[in-house]
Amino acid sequence: EILSGLVGSEMCIRDSYADRASAPPTISLISWVISACLAAFAARVRDLINSRRIGNLQTPQFNIMKVGMITLGRMGEGIARRMMSDDIDVFSYQRNYDMSSEQYDSGYISGCTTSIPLLVSQIKTKLIYGIKSGETVPFTESGIFMMVVPPESVEHTLDELLPLLDEGDVLIDFSSADVTSCKELELYCSKLGIAYIFSNVYGSRVAVNAYSKIFRSLAP
Repeated sequence: EILSGLVGSEMCIRDSYADRASAPPTISLISWVISACLAAFAARVRDLINSRRIGNLQTPQFNIMKVGMITLGRMGEGIARRMMSDDIDVFSYQRNYDMSSEQYDSGYISGCTTSIPLLVSQIKTKLIYGIKSGETVPFTESGIFMMVVPPESVEHTLDELLPLLDEGDVLIDFSSADVTSCKELELYCSKLGIAYIFSNVYGSRVAVNAYSKIFRSLAP
């Protein structure tokens, strides 16, 4: 009835548009809303991709393998650079944060943190942007961690790192030199549901196969 009335009467048409003079037509309004939503979404995605630091924490990337490396000496830097060249994001923690920042600025690593807890959070947190809510929602996923520390620092590092890990996480050890200790550590980690790998020569074969991209990137 409304449509037929509008079609049949010029006066109705004029009155109708006069009443709505201050508002855009329905189609234009819908187009404007859609364009605004798309623009906001594109800006948010661009911010997430381009923004590299939030305080001392780096922003996660989308669908890219991430490795959290503890310490970056000469050996660790070489390992990080080889993984980075194979499109594996490497985030690091070492006591000398200024050195880590220099390595980040040089493009040797994807980011750096000031503590092991921040490193674990960085690796295990993934950000998902909700189109309807317009909010970025974090959730936890399994993480890969690599330990490249002097043998005398292994025990202290493990005491801080292991309580922060969960079932499904992976620990790659390039630090321990004693095979007996490695076997004991592998057994302990297995009880926690953590896959332990000692320099790609001992440990969970399932994890080695699952993360073979890492070891291929480090192959001679």
